[in-house]
Amino acid sequence: MRIISGLAKGSRLQNESQYRIRPTADRVKESLFSIIYDRIPDALTLDLFAGTGALGLEAISRGAASSLFIDRSRAAVQIIKTNIASLKFDEQCAVWKSDVRTAIHKLSKRNSQFDLIFADPPYQRVLLAELVDRIADSNVLKKDGLLILEKSVRQDVQPNGRMRCIRENRFGDTNVQFYRISETR
Repeated sequence: MRIISGLAKGSRLQNESQYRIRPTADRVKESLFSIIYDRIPDALTLDLFAGTGALGLEAISRGAASSLFIDRSRAAVQIIKTNIASLKFDEQCAVWKSDVRTAIHKLSKRNSQFDLIFADPPYQRVLLAELVDRIADSNVLKKDGLLILEKSVRQDVQPNGRMRCIRENRFGDTNVQFYRISETR
């Protein structure tokens, strides 16, 4: 697992397999970032279920202004901090040890907003429609921002709120969906 492009291109990221962290595959990450390349410069990013921090760190390497990493696992938080330090991205990054629901609530209370939100939850363990609706209702995604959701192709997402899927890409068992806030419900 590595940084694919930008300032830290080729840098290896730490991933401790004994902690059961399922990082985004390099080929998925490469395709994802080629789709959103024009949105990355100076973007404020949020990496939910961050695991190793690979998505947020890739965004920083490609010119994002900042990335906030959220994960409830102590081991994942330590791996993210190690990866941030090894890349020397300390100034642009922050890490919270928190469950996603609580973090979104806190960010909403602070009126924090992000241009790009990456969500790569554990397959089959998160109610995805609820997650998408919670992000829309919290206003942590800027009006013209993107939520990028990585999930299993076997998982169905039917959000009830203001989010609309504008693009979907399949990579084997992995499905990446791109959501925007819709003006109408």
